[in-house]
This record gives sequence, C-alpha cells and structure tokens, in this order.
Amino acid sequence: MVSCLALLLGACRAEVATEGGFVPEDSLAAMPQQWAERIEVVLLDSVQVRARISAQRAAALPELQQTRLWGSVRVYLLRNGAPVGELSADSAHIDERSGMMSAYGSVRAYSYENRTVLYSSELVWDRAQQRFFSMRPVRIESPTEVVEGVGFEADQALRHYRVFNVRGRRP
Repeated sequence: MVSCLALLLGACRAEVATEGGFVPEDSLAAMPQQWAERIEVVLLDSVQVRARISAQRAAALPELQQTRLWGSVRVYLLRNGAPVGELSADSAHIDERSGMMSAYGSVRAYSYENRTVLYSSELVWDRAQQRFFSMRPVRIESPTEVVEGVGFEADQALRHYRVFNVRGRRP
C-alpha cells in the first residue's frame, strides 16, 4: 500500500494556475522572472510622452538584457502629444543595452506626417541613429510612389529612405 501511494504521488505533477490555464511547476524555472499580459507602457522623455507601447504579452529577460513582446504589438510615436507614427507587428524584441528594437511577423510602419506606409516581415529601429532598417523584402507606399525591394534604411519619419535590390516602381 505504501509503495502504491509513493508511486501515485511520484506520478503527480504540481501545477500553478494562471489566467491562460495551468502551467506545470517544473516549467516555471524556464519562465522569465518578470512577465505580464495585456500590457501598456508609456515612454517619457523628461515630462513629455514620446511613445506608447502595447502588447498581449511581455517578458523581461535580465540575463539577456532584453524585453520581448508578443501578440498585437503596437507602438504609437508622439511629438508634443500629437501622434506622428505607428508601428504594428506580431512580436518585438528590445535590446536594453543598445535600445534597438526589432519587430517581427506582419510588420507595418506608418508615418502620419507624410502618409507613407512600410510593410515587411522584419524591421529594426536603431535608437542611437534614429533610423529604421531591414534586410528583408519591403514594400513602401507613399502618395507619390510604390517601391518594393530587399533591404532598406530610412529616417524615423519615413521621409527619406533608400531601398536596396529594387524589384519595381509603380506610380
């Protein structure tokens, strides 16, 4: 009887309840120390709001000095309280050391200032240079042109951009 009870208890696994269901306790060691669901973050520069970031899930990975976002990632860029652009993606990684942000999946960046939209599967924001770049296929649509190619770089307003390996231009 005691050996059956020991076998039965040994076969049981502890689980921890979360909003999304149950997570086996032994997998908790692999989970990040800080994570959240349905997050919204406001980025301030002095007293001015520069951006709002929202996502379905986020995790801080201190050992990698990285923050990861998943599920309907949205970044709204603001200047003097007014929206100037937005970025949407399936997921994003923010490198805490460099401040670079990489967006992945169905990526769309839009500039309200000049009504230009960029589509790609990957987009990197270099905070130090205040520039976007990608080595993936891109499509840029502006009021005056549509450009497709593989790889590009642009200023933060998508006003001045350079597309590499251009595949076509249409008015």
